[in-house]
Amino acid sequence: MAIRMRMMVLLSFPYHALYVFFLDKLHIVAWSWTTCRQGSFLERYSWAMEPGSS
Repeated sequence: MAIRMRMMVLLSFPYHALYVFFLDKLHIVAWSWTTCRQGSFLERYSWAMEPGSS
């Protein structure tokens, strides 16, 4: 029973670490994607508001 519990802990720990790792990466990717999209939107908006810019 103790060996089975130890095996379950060893098997579940890497998945937990990968879950936290991917969750952190997903948060960073989503934040950078939204900021890049907002930046391009603001650039497009300011470009549309300025009549003399190419």
